Amino acid sequence: MLQMILLKRVDVGVVSRFTLNYLAKTKGWQNKFYISKQPHDKYQRRILVPHAQKAVYDEILPIVNGISDDPSWKEILRKY
Repeated sequence: MLQMILLKRVDVGVVSRFTLNYLAKTKGWQNKFYISKQPHDKYQRRILVPHAQKAVYDEILPIVNGISDDPSWKEILRKY
């Protein structure tokens, strides 16, 4: 998609921020594209645990509920 934009074969494309960052760095494409301030999409991830695995659910529930305040998790997110 990014090559097509550079070649003016298309005017607009949607790629993930991670893809853009990787290709910009490896191909020297820094500052060649407009990056919207508003993400194209936002989504949440879910964890599914079978009813038969209640012990697993009970163990991970406090972790999942507290992850947004976890300093280790926040540090991981800062890398992205």
